Amino acid sequence: MKLKKTLTYQNHTYSFLSDNTNEVLENPKEILFVKTPLNEKYSPLIAEKNLAILDFNELKNYFDFKIKIVGITGTNGKTTTASLMYSLLLDLNKKTALLGTRGFFINDERIKEKGLTTPTLLELYSDLEEAIRLKCEYFIMEVSSHAIVQKRVAGLDFALKILTNITSDHLDFHQNIENYRDIKNSFFKDEGLKVINRDETNALFNPINARTYALDKKAHLNVQAFSLNPSISASLCYQQDLRDPNLKEIALMYSPLLGRYNLYNILAGVLGVKLLTQLPLEAIVPLLENFYGVKGRLEVVHSKPLVVVDFAHTTDGMQQVFESFKNQKITALFGAGGDRDKTKRPKMGAIASC
Repeated sequence: MKLKKTLTYQNHTYSFLSDNTNEVLENPKEILFVKTPLNEKYSPLIAEKNLAILDFNELKNYFDFKIKIVGITGTNGKTTTASLMYSLLLDLNKKTALLGTRGFFINDERIKEKGLTTPTLLELYSDLEEAIRLKCEYFIMEVSSHAIVQKRVAGLDFALKILTNITSDHLDFHQNIENYRDIKNSFFKDEGLKVINRDETNALFNPINARTYALDKKAHLNVQAFSLNPSISASLCYQQDLRDPNLKEIALMYSPLLGRYNLYNILAGVLGVKLLTQLPLEAIVPLLENFYGVKGRLEVVHSKPLVVVDFAHTTDGMQQVFESFKNQKITALFGAGGDRDKTKRPKMGAIASC
C-alpha cells in the first residue's frame, strides 16, 4: 500500500511510504520503502539498488497519533465487543472510529467495506490518520492473532487493551493451541491499561494496570444477578479497588442481546468505556438498550418461531450458541467451509448433534 506522508529520512525528503517493492522501484525518489515482517523477504530488491529502507519499528517516530487507541483480541466476541463500545461512545457524544471485521467506520459512517480483521501496518496508519483528521477521540479496533504474529500493530501506543477469551482457533496457522494461547497472551505483557476476562483460564497477563470482569470469579466488574430469558437483564457491580468493598457502584442494565456469552461481551465493553471516559456506571448502562448487536452474531431473523443466525467458527463459539437456548428444542443447520483447519469440523458436528 502507498501512504501519502511527507517525511525526511537519511537526509532525503519523501512524499509517500510504501510496503510494495514495485511501487518503490518505480519512483524511488518520491516513495520510501517500509520493511515489515510480511515483506522483508523482498527487501533485498530495495537494498541492492542502494535505496533507503525504513524498518516498521521506526514508523511510529514519524506520526503523532493524538487519539486513544483500543485493541480488542480474543477467539470469540471481538466484533460484538468492539461494536458495542463504538455504539456506547457514540451515544455519549464521543467522536469515535471502529476498525474490524465489518469494515472501517467513523462517527456512524462506513468509510471502507470489510476486509481483514486487522489490516496491514500502513493501512492501519492510514486509517488512524483519517480518524484524527475527522477529530475522533477514540479508535476501537479488533486485533487478530495473525496481526500480533505479523506485527501489524507494532509501535502503536494503546490506551486500552481488552481480552475476551481464548479457545482453539486458526490452528492451521498456529499449529497448536499452546502457540495460539501464547500469541494472544503476548498482547498483554506490557504495563499498559488492560481489561481481562477473569473467568478465562487460558489468560496470562501482566497484572500491572489490569482491570477484570467476570461472572464466576471476583473481579472489578461483576454481575450480582442476571436473567437471560429472553434478553439480558442484570445488576452490575463495579469495584475500583478490590481491597475496599465500600468503593463500589451498582447499576441495573437491560440489553436486547441474547445469551450468556453476550453478557461477557457486555461486561468487557462497559468496563472498557468506563475506564476510558471515567463516567459512572449509571451513565453508561442505560445506553445498552440502543445496541441490537451485529449482523451474523446471534442475530434474530424471525421471532415466532425464533430463528437466529450466528457466524460461530469455533467449537467453543458453537457450544456457546447452543447453551443460550438450552432446555429448548433446537434445530441446527451449520457448515464449515474452506480447507484450513480441518480438525475442528468433526468437533463442531458432534456439538451440533447433541
